Amino acid sequence: MNCFSEAKKTRPIIGIVGIVSVLVPLLFLVQTGMAQASASNKIVRIVNDYPISEYDVDARLRMVIATAGRPTSESALQRIRSQVLEGLTDERIQLQEASRLGLTVDNEEIQSAIATIEKSNGMAQGALLKTLTARGIDAATLISQIRATLAWRKVVRQRLSGRVAISDEDIDAYLADLGQRQTEEFLLAEIFISAQTVQDLPAAKAVIEDIRDQIRKGNSFQTLARQFSQAPTAAGGGDMGWVDVDQLDPRLAAALRAMPVGQVSPPVEVDDGYYLLALRDRREFGKEGRQETLYNLQRYYAPFAQNASNAVKRQIVQRAERARAEISGCTDVAAVAKKYGAQSTDLGAIRLGELPGPLRPFIEKLGDSGKTKALTLIDGVLIMVLCNKEVKSIGLPDRDQVRATLLNRRSDLEARRYLRDLRQNALIEIPQ
Repeated sequence: MNCFSEAKKTRPIIGIVGIVSVLVPLLFLVQTGMAQASASNKIVRIVNDYPISEYDVDARLRMVIATAGRPTSESALQRIRSQVLEGLTDERIQLQEASRLGLTVDNEEIQSAIATIEKSNGMAQGALLKTLTARGIDAATLISQIRATLAWRKVVRQRLSGRVAISDEDIDAYLADLGQRQTEEFLLAEIFISAQTVQDLPAAKAVIEDIRDQIRKGNSFQTLARQFSQAPTAAGGGDMGWVDVDQLDPRLAAALRAMPVGQVSPPVEVDDGYYLLALRDRREFGKEGRQETLYNLQRYYAPFAQNASNAVKRQIVQRAERARAEISGCTDVAAVAKKYGAQSTDLGAIRLGELPGPLRPFIEKLGDSGKTKALTLIDGVLIMVLCNKEVKSIGLPDRDQVRATLLNRRSDLEARRYLRDLRQNALIEIPQ
């Protein structure tokens, strides 16, 4: 099967150095004059006396398109370009604050970050910058983004040191509250586009809708979050970890309650911008602590041969549809699969979040002994049969988990306020 389970992740306290994930092949270059390194050095913005040139913007835009996909229209491309300029503005402010505090990023740290990117993408040492250069992308733009990400992480750590602390009383109160009520938790990722004023909300909405279009086209939510999100979680691909529904803005909570696991929300407006939320999993809290639903599943799978013609594939699909009609429950799957020359697998009891994202909505709505339709994949036909669901209590989180949850929540809030205040106090000029 051409499916995979999403790995479980635990987000570090101040965020990881996600930087730029080159998971998408570097296939796209901006046309209409932006693919060449001869872009204009015209200054388009000055941030506290530090210039941003047209070439800086175009170089970053080429890298964004290479890693996140080309926008679907020229107007969308221009909105993304504007968002790139805002991102560069934030980076200049972050680097200037790091300099003011005497914090630096040396070449060894940058090389280590590049090596991490290469390792996570199965690339040979030294291959990343060579690949960028070969694709007409200035490697300096990646290095600049890495430097700003690393510097800002240091700034936030120093800023929050001693200011964001979680006491034993905070942990006790959190655990006592969980033990007295029933609530939901969501495993989330976010993309946030800010609006500095109410008048900026339409522009922010247009950008978030462009990003959602890219996700619909199959581009990675995590990569788009790293490139465009203005939330503190951007460096980690937007990963928010497990979030208590009562800690969310009511508008975000309402959107999540209406969503199946594995889906991305429509744009959600808040006072200062727009969100996209990816719902990776959900769980309930009751008096006995965390309660998770386990799905006991059987799988019927008929693979396509590597060079199978479309006619042969249609025959396999038709056989799978006949097989589905003969499956009345889990006890039938193995015998029916054998009859039709397919494979059967007892997947046992698993959480919904352990299934591939596109498959989760089909499973979530099944009743006991229910079955999905025959799902045509790239490499075969799949039918999933739900034997039963069981709710399992796994208790309250331990104190270290609660401390990390509360610290992440407060740190993210403080980091966002910090950058907002720096930007409001910055002298940002647009040359005439």
